[in-house]
Amino acid sequence: MAEKYGIRSVDLIFDALTLPISTGQDDYRTAGIETLNAIKRIKQELPEVKTILGVSNISFGLNTYARRVLNSVFMKEAVDHGLDMAIVNYAKIYPLYKIPEVEVELARKLIYFDKSGGDPLQVYMRHFTGLDKQPQAELAPVESLSVEDKLKRCIINGEKALGEGLRRQSLEQILEDALITYSPLEVINEVLLDGMKTVGELFGARKMQLPSVLDSAGVMKQAVGYLEPKMEKKDGAQKGTIVLATVKGDVHDIGKNLVDIILSNNGYKVVNLGIKQPSDIIIAAATAHNAHAIGLSGLLVKSTLEMKYVIQDLQAQKLEFPVICGGAALTRKYVEDDLRQEYSNSVFYADDAFAGLHIMDDLTSANGERDKRLQEGRVVKKFPKAVAAAGGQGSVSTERSPVVQPPPNIPVPPFFGVRVRKDFDLNEVFSYINHTALFKNQWQLKTASQADYLRLVEEKYIPILCELQKEAAAKGWL
Repeated sequence: MAEKYGIRSVDLIFDALTLPISTGQDDYRTAGIETLNAIKRIKQELPEVKTILGVSNISFGLNTYARRVLNSVFMKEAVDHGLDMAIVNYAKIYPLYKIPEVEVELARKLIYFDKSGGDPLQVYMRHFTGLDKQPQAELAPVESLSVEDKLKRCIINGEKALGEGLRRQSLEQILEDALITYSPLEVINEVLLDGMKTVGELFGARKMQLPSVLDSAGVMKQAVGYLEPKMEKKDGAQKGTIVLATVKGDVHDIGKNLVDIILSNNGYKVVNLGIKQPSDIIIAAATAHNAHAIGLSGLLVKSTLEMKYVIQDLQAQKLEFPVICGGAALTRKYVEDDLRQEYSNSVFYADDAFAGLHIMDDLTSANGERDKRLQEGRVVKKFPKAVAAAGGQGSVSTERSPVVQPPPNIPVPPFFGVRVRKDFDLNEVFSYINHTALFKNQWQLKTASQADYLRLVEEKYIPILCELQKEAAAKGWL
């Protein structure tokens, strides 16, 4: 299609399809591995195209829990083989870390038709006979966990309560137990953030998908919201002021609000502008509050460009606010190389909330650390560049690709630009009027019976239409 019709490779999506490996039909026993190999081969031979797959067809006929386990493992294998998109109900997909390892292994053997332990389908079905439950990986009983591990399990599993029956504890009850040993800020810093770090590692290893990450973030947000009123603000005058904002087009604010809490409880005045803030609002707030720094946050990839626009506007207005950037889509290279090239003042990369606190401590310091930190923030760092596959940079060709042939018989427009015509033959225009649409819909004849409709049109509405047409032509309405 790319060669024949000139369609870009990146705009093509291949559905590798799959057939159920759960029916026992010999023809379909290897359908799982054949689909995975197909995805891998598509990506090898056509690296720019995208792949898509309807995942759940692989498990047709199994009971509910067995299907969900197989679907979850198969999707993970497909992604590892190069799958770009999946047609799936994510509510029925389990993160792999929640599934017992023995069940993950049984699913893999079924997918790869591994007969080392017997018929993989029969073994799989036998294991799941009578099972119709939520996955329960081999975890220690809740009662045996320390308060720290209870909180981490809540974060990692995205659960707001643990235990069963009378022993069930809400997130707030577990937090109260933690406050016996830790201060509220220590709970966030030493326990909750450690749990979120594990979430990030699971996500990076493809053992957790984005909806589960958002569940974990929701628990984190609830925990921080519960602890915030319990934090004692440090005594003394405010150490400095920072304007925080999630940039234009981005609605994510969990990380930003965590920064707000930590800075506020360490003696800083935080002007939190909220989400989707354009450059002019951010700069106006920083100016109005005489801020020591501006903090920009965003989760989306496009937010990195919005941060650049804010910095470019600061440069254009010759302002000197240090800027701290943070967010999941950012990299140190982008901030310390690309963004610093746009600004004559300082730009910093904060990979977590406490990095932002350390930067603010230096920016408000009176012992020389401020100047040292500001100078560091102006240094454009050079990072190793990836080497192109073809080797060398080479010159960019401006010649038309031989793959895309000129389309034949392109119509030549009679003119370019705008022309105004008033010399229409109204009789010709009127001939295109759809009488059914006009009379039934616009003139509300749709409730009349068929016989009455024909009679009314002939006796009344056609004459009215003709009179209106004559009047329009005579008075130049059109």
